[in-house]
Amino acid sequence: MTIELTTDPDLHLLVDGQRIAPELRGNLAVFALALPAQDIQLCSRAARPSQIGLGDDDRLLGYALLQVAVESATGRVAIPARDPAFYDGFLEAEDTGVRWMTGAAHLPPALFHGITGPAEMIVRGFGLPSYPLHDLAAAADARLMDQFESLGDNCEFGLVQRHFHIEPISMMRWVSTDRERLLAGLHSRFKGFGDPAHATLEWKDEPPEYKLRDARFMSSHTWVQTRLEDPAAEERLRTTGCARLRLLRRKLLDDIKRARRIFVFKSNHGTDEATLRAIHAALRTIGPAAMLLGVRHAATPAEVGQVTALGDGLFIGAIDTFSAATPSYATWRQLCAETARLAGSPE
Repeated sequence: MTIELTTDPDLHLLVDGQRIAPELRGNLAVFALALPAQDIQLCSRAARPSQIGLGDDDRLLGYALLQVAVESATGRVAIPARDPAFYDGFLEAEDTGVRWMTGAAHLPPALFHGITGPAEMIVRGFGLPSYPLHDLAAAADARLMDQFESLGDNCEFGLVQRHFHIEPISMMRWVSTDRERLLAGLHSRFKGFGDPAHATLEWKDEPPEYKLRDARFMSSHTWVQTRLEDPAAEERLRTTGCARLRLLRRKLLDDIKRARRIFVFKSNHGTDEATLRAIHAALRTIGPAAMLLGVRHAATPAEVGQVTALGDGLFIGAIDTFSAATPSYATWRQLCAETARLAGSPE
């Protein structure tokens, strides 16, 4: 199959849902906007270079940032892309200072703090040499799946989002946990998560990979799949992993507080209504408007893909099978679409 390509990264802003195109000034993209705004996202096309003949890089890459600045009558704020404030919809910063977006990224509030009235946002960066022209259905699916965020119990929903070309950076996307540890974390606001005093680095032979484990809450992937011979290198992996977990903890609590996404919890061992109500209640102690989709095995074939609204932002969906190896993508998409509809969110 021939993939139709374009050189246009389609860089644009979504400001409270309204699309704003840039004015191009040399290697700068300049956006005119009015502040304040509730939600500002920088968006672009995205591609995996390995899938379009641009090398063996399998990451989902959108637009590469070097710096973002906001100018108004009251002054100028500039943040380099290597700043850790860029994390929601961004990959880790590279040694060169470049930080890639994954397609849709929330910009740090510090960029706009205290600014009101007309302003210009100036983006310095570059795109890939080419991007695939996804059809409208694929783009709609990506927007839908970006409205959700995983709470575990494993990586299945993270893989579902990857299937639909969404790569959100979230604390619970690549973890192993259970009902008891998740509830303990929510009730304590995951206190001390990412503190090296609570974190152990463990090597697993099958499949080979280091896991970063906090026995109180969860075990997290590191994606380092080669055994390190140097104990100092292992310690660096542990401490840098802890720093990342601390950042992701802050982001998770902020996402819950602001009800930016609908949270998803499933368990291969079964999930009853009482468990989901307990998790939902714990979420709402952090964010009073937080919503939860709990997914459990369907009791009958007719229930597959159905979602029931229990009120106050709590939903229960039914799926045919759980599998991190071969997720039921179509059913997951159906569950998310129906939940978004019931929640009053656009698909």
